[in-house]
Amino acid sequence: MLRWLAELKNKQPTPFAGARRIFTWSFYSQGSKGQITSSEGFFSDLLRSFGENPESYDSLGKADKALELVCQQTMILVLDGVEPLQNPPGHNDAGRFHDRTMGDFVNRLAGQDWPGLVIVTSRQPLAELAAYKGEAVRHVDVEKLKPDDGAALLASLGVTGPKEEMQEASAEMGGHAFGLVLLGRYLVDVTGDGDIYKRDQVKLLYTHMDGAEKAKAMLQAYADWFGAKSAETAMLHLLGLFDRPVPMAALQALVAEPVIAGLTDAFDGAKAPPLNVVLKRLEELKLITRPDLATVDGHPLVREHFGAVLVLQSPEAWREAHSRLFDYFRAIPDQELPDDQAGLMPLYQSLHHGVAAGRAQEALDEVYYRRISRSGQFYGVKQLGLFSTELAALAAFFPGGWKAPVQKVTRPDQGLLLNMAGSWLRALSRLKEAQTPFERQIAMAIEDMDYKNAAVNSNNFSELLLVRGELQAALQRANDAVDFIDKTEDKIRQAAYRTQRAHVMAIRGKMQEARPYSKKPSNGKSRSSRSSPTSTQWEASTTLPSCSAPPQPQRSPPSPNGCRRRSRSLSEVTCCSPSASTASIWPALPRVVATKPPPRNSVPPSPRCGRPAPGIISHGAISPAPVSGGRRASSKGPGRIWNRSATSPNPPACGSTSATP
Repeated sequence: MLRWLAELKNKQPTPFAGARRIFTWSFYSQGSKGQITSSEGFFSDLLRSFGENPESYDSLGKADKALELVCQQTMILVLDGVEPLQNPPGHNDAGRFHDRTMGDFVNRLAGQDWPGLVIVTSRQPLAELAAYKGEAVRHVDVEKLKPDDGAALLASLGVTGPKEEMQEASAEMGGHAFGLVLLGRYLVDVTGDGDIYKRDQVKLLYTHMDGAEKAKAMLQAYADWFGAKSAETAMLHLLGLFDRPVPMAALQALVAEPVIAGLTDAFDGAKAPPLNVVLKRLEELKLITRPDLATVDGHPLVREHFGAVLVLQSPEAWREAHSRLFDYFRAIPDQELPDDQAGLMPLYQSLHHGVAAGRAQEALDEVYYRRISRSGQFYGVKQLGLFSTELAALAAFFPGGWKAPVQKVTRPDQGLLLNMAGSWLRALSRLKEAQTPFERQIAMAIEDMDYKNAAVNSNNFSELLLVRGELQAALQRANDAVDFIDKTEDKIRQAAYRTQRAHVMAIRGKMQEARPYSKKPSNGKSRSSRSSPTSTQWEASTTLPSCSAPPQPQRSPPSPNGCRRRSRSLSEVTCCSPSASTASIWPALPRVVATKPPPRNSVPPSPRCGRPAPGIISHGAISPAPVSGGRRASSKGPGRIWNRSATSPNPPACGSTSATP
């Protein structure tokens, strides 16, 4: 990608084909794994490139403003490696953006009349753009290089030999572009003459593996050539600690004294090579890239391979290195309690390293709870609206997916993590994924005979199912909520959950059956149990903040009754403040106005952009592109309160909206 842009820059007489602005963004810079990436950093930096202050907008406002600004420019916008933002293969909606803000942005861009070009690269199909035909969107599959193209790539790297032999080598590598780059540089720099016939010196290269695995075989060949104790191999292992570009300051912290045994020994002593010398050699071999002097990056396969080797061969060094990085990143912010996104980002990043270092409880207590959440205020989401960023960071506590958090935190904290994961997923309209943590948290509460939390979460889960249109399942969960809450002395919720159950029965059209359940029986027991679901209210803290949000002049004005109203591409939603009679209920689930939604791929007109026109090219793979309520059970910090499931950290009604799935 960078090479193409360089060629375009030098094209005469019109460099960059007349584009007046170029903006590139690799989503691997936000992490290589699909579960832990968000688009918020992209929109913030894009706005800054236009001279806008991203702190002036909420998450939706950033995307709206970015769309408006892009449409005013003759520009090239490169979105490289967006697959971490997409549903993975095997998912019921594979290829569609689970980051709904980005999906909406790309979808709307495809329908704008503007003179620019957007290049989107992904190893998966782009579902949002599948319906576009003609000149507006071109789909180009570059997953594998053809033998001729592979041979040309090898030749450009200095490999010599018959064309037919280089074509065969390309086929043997499965057309994997990054693998071919590694092979070419290996033949030129290791064997010395670039002879294509010497490729048989690479171990495992001809076994039955796919292209990515053969690329990893090439990486191991380099490590064998460098030597297990070399500074180059050590540096590659250090890069494996990260899933994103590495600040030079972080590498310097890792190689500083004391030595991490089995990892940074090569950088100790008077004869140790300077860091920049090692990095320059790796860059010449195409094993890493240097976007700038302050950053080191590498292909995701490089980080994945050497990270896996390190954790397998030297688990103690792996943990010690992550422990050092945990301390490094959490010390970056100047403020103990950062008040903006930029200040919070190093803290979010430190969570991953804290969990990997075996310090998950400390990361949760000292970084997330005290500094990010501000002792249970959920500052990042309730004040800054960083749902995607927070979810991405919390994914570190779920190495096996959303079904189970790490076991190295207390059981109450496991419940909290499950509740937050479900709540943030729901807030981002990832409703199907949100079911998993909610189901697991309910099961944990039942195991612990914690009927209040079981009731609260059953009620919340019923809300989610109701939004998804699964009315029978929503009714079942609402009935469970009533049954569980009747085992407690919580009279307010006993009444509320019956009202909520009646609400779902009414939605199912059973108005007469619902009426008797709308009031709590005098004996405090359930009337007949099995027939109703939840309400349109979402359970939260018994000490609620006011339904307010920072001023958002860029969003829609308030309606006459004081409720905020926003338009989304799929539906119009509203949210209102809770009444005094429902002080323990937080209506974060907005009612959806009963209007027929437009088709999934319809594009709402931009204020300054009109009809569809040419603009987006989506690529396939581009491998070589370098471019609850109760006192917290903890010995630390007396009197701290976690908003666990019974006082769940559900998203604020005024800070976010939900669209129909």
